[in-house]
Amino acid sequence: MSGPPACPRGGRIRSTRPTVSGGRVWSLGRLAEFRAIADSAGVTLHCDGARLWNAAVASAVPPRRLAAAFTTLSVCLSKGLGAPVGSLVVCDAGRVGTVREWRRRLGGGMRQAGVLAAAGLHAPHHHVDRLAEDHQRAAELAALLADAAPGRVDPKAVESNMVLVQVTDAGADSNGPALGSRNDSAAPQAHPRREPGRAGQLAAAGAGSDLVGPTSLNTAPVGSAATARRP
Repeated sequence: MSGPPACPRGGRIRSTRPTVSGGRVWSLGRLAEFRAIADSAGVTLHCDGARLWNAAVASAVPPRRLAAAFTTLSVCLSKGLGAPVGSLVVCDAGRVGTVREWRRRLGGGMRQAGVLAAAGLHAPHHHVDRLAEDHQRAAELAALLADAAPGRVDPKAVESNMVLVQVTDAGADSNGPALGSRNDSAAPQAHPRREPGRAGQLAAAGAGSDLVGPTSLNTAPVGSAATARRP
């Protein structure tokens, strides 16, 4: 960064979320295009690789090649791999100090983390191959849903472990009150902060009493579903 700290050079950030595309895998050519754009703009390229392992298994492309286009990369050891917690940042040696500095600034340190660290070390060496089983189950689920509700799911769009279902016209408005009138354990629930859209839909459909969140946790009757579930 050149110039005084009060006048840092700006940059553009491109954010792409795999959840929006249903877990589809980007091609190496597409990743190379992003790398070229970043280089021409003089900015670095970071990959939130929480599902890098899934992309590698689904595309039969080694993780190293998928990650080659990025300046920095983060990977998750718990999504799919089975470790209870854990994420890693991969970068060149010259950036390690900066990464550690920002980790300290943002917090997140843990004590007595040896057992969790052991699980994190075990997962990438023993659980990656079985991600293919997750992908197969997702494909089977998509096929079953497509048969049961034609037009709601596109099985061809399922490449990894995500299945997106179109429910906007599935009659949720008419079913909401009926679901809300059932016992607490079966009532629909949504977190008002994490799922604002779904929370609003449930409220409009007459199931708003089952919203889960800080407010409902403090006011819900003892024994209700809201008190049994933490946000």
